[in-house]
Amino acid sequence: MTNNTNDRGMELAKSLKNELGDILVSVIRYERSEYLVVAENLNFHTLKIIKKLMQEQNISFPLFLKRCGVLKACDVFPMEFLNMKVDYEIIYGEDILKNLSFKKEHVARELEFELRTKLITLRQAYLNAKTAEEMKTLIKRAIPTMRPVCAGLLFVSGREIPGTTEQILSADYGIDMQILNKINREEIKENEFEYIIKRLIEMLEKLIGDVNEVI
Repeated sequence: MTNNTNDRGMELAKSLKNELGDILVSVIRYERSEYLVVAENLNFHTLKIIKKLMQEQNISFPLFLKRCGVLKACDVFPMEFLNMKVDYEIIYGEDILKNLSFKKEHVARELEFELRTKLITLRQAYLNAKTAEEMKTLIKRAIPTMRPVCAGLLFVSGREIPGTTEQILSADYGIDMQILNKINREEIKENEFEYIIKRLIEMLEKLIGDVNEVI
């Protein structure tokens, strides 16, 4: 964790506390530089306060949720919260993630949806890509979107989820997924772009079949 990242988190928490007071429940950092802010309510008045604060400080917007919304969203979007729990730090307030639990069938259902969506999106984006640079951008986008998917795959198979992106991408999923770490380390060359996209499509198709067996 860099000092700059830590300082930004502390400044964010202090500013939110000054503006929101007791409405603020938690400020949580996850995946090293992403933030979850939990409040007792997020009515329009509160949203206006938050918007003004974010614009004044030129801060990228964290994810804002109500306390009750965290518990409800956990059933609907379990993968997002499962991914947060892998590696997070409480910057301010209550550890609202600590006691969250997840049902295997909920995670598997969202996994199938996410994998099918990614497969359709990847195919369409490849068809629309006109330049090598567009294909490179398409490939690089695979990593941040695949991390929570891989964490979900480990969960439904009953295995422990490691803390770093490289460890998560390196786990054994019954299929060669080292292509993801190659992309993550930016070890890709222009003459490999089409091959990598082909491998990503094949990987997603295989994983969809595996998840269907769990469901």
